[in-house]
Amino acid sequence: MIAEIIGGLSIVAGLAVGWFQVRHHRAQQRNAAAINLAQTFYNRDFAQSIALMQNVPDGAYLRQIRELGRECEEAAITLTTSFETMGLLVYKGIASMGLVLDLAGGIVAVMRRKLDQ
Repeated sequence: MIAEIIGGLSIVAGLAVGWFQVRHHRAQQRNAAAINLAQTFYNRDFAQSIALMQNVPDGAYLRQIRELGRECEEAAITLTTSFETMGLLVYKGIASMGLVLDLAGGIVAVMRRKLDQ
């Protein structure tokens, strides 16, 4: 009888420990995603891309971006691939939408206007 009680308590304790470990792992994953997203904005290429794209008119077509030069076209590619990656992280549940909006909401809104076509 005591062995059955101890066995049952062991199973419950094991499940509780497993549940806490899963929660801790998910929290670590969210923190790592937040750090990686934040580092994106300290990247020199990303910052230069934003600076270059400020000169692009809202709703610019690819032709207009190409007319501004190779650097501007590369800046558009850098920004769109960065934002696509952020979207994938949100979609997969690795980063929250709130986190992405806190880090990049304003930049995303401005660049969306510029690259809307």
